[in-house]
Amino acid sequence: MLIGLVEYAAFGNALRNMLTRWKRGGFVHRIYAIKLPFCGALRFTMCRLLLGSCIVGTTTLVAMLMPFFNDIMVLIGAFSFWPLAVYFPVEMYIVQANVKKSGVKEGYS
Repeated sequence: MLIGLVEYAAFGNALRNMLTRWKRGGFVHRIYAIKLPFCGALRFTMCRLLLGSCIVGTTTLVAMLMPFFNDIMVLIGAFSFWPLAVYFPVEMYIVQANVKKSGVKEGYS
């Protein structure tokens, strides 16, 4: 279920932007509101509700049909997280501390 939510967050905006190009219709643009106690009102359109449910359902179905889907998602997450965890902090330190480049010539002279 969590993977489906991540999938919706990643691709939901692109689908939503495509749908806003359609002509103004009740399915796409009519906003419904449900009042929730202690939270205020929950606003949504039927199109968003339907598309979000379809994306989450499809991703969950693909995850159940592929035997190592979780491992693939972990690998993709590791490769995309590496720049934030390792590369960018090291680069920022180098820039802030004014670390000069060293080479073979400078080390042996």
